[in-house]
Amino acid sequence: SLQLAMAFEYRPVSWELTFEQASWQGTEPALSISHLQGLVANETTGLTFKNLVVQAPHTAITVDGVIDRRESPSRLDLRVKADRFLFPDWAEALPVVSRIGVDSRFNVHVGGTTTAMAVDLDLASTGGDARGQVIIGATSPDRPFRGTIELTRLDLAPWLSHPDQPSDISGT
Repeated sequence: SLQLAMAFEYRPVSWELTFEQASWQGTEPALSISHLQGLVANETTGLTFKNLVVQAPHTAITVDGVIDRRESPSRLDLRVKADRFLFPDWAEALPVVSRIGVDSRFNVHVGGTTTAMAVDLDLASTGGDARGQVIIGATSPDRPFRGTIELTRLDLAPWLSHPDQPSDISGT
């Protein structure tokens, strides 16, 4: 079922969707969203997200920022905050996360281009905590990754779906 209260505004070469309230119970894939609110705009400069709140059964995420497409590669300036993020909520849309048994909350800022994304991460989870800044090359085949992450009590068992192999890793 779908419940939707929204506004759509069209201007030549741009549009804007303002969600007052949206929710749905999905089937095939079974992705359910209990609350969607905020703004998504497609303009000549790119995509804009303003206070876009997405809630699934055990997840609450807010997205703000822009994806500037005026040049290639696109330039990102996105802030994502999850008061709670449970990976299995997204399993139907992203099967690779289906067996990650981690309950988390995080703040992430992603800036720069898709060839060199600067990611500032602050993650607290049942599988450990991670804080730091990294540069990720998302468009190259080898996905280069450089930077520093401080790990506190990282337990790989819930991340890798091996509850019988706990770990306790801390360091930079």
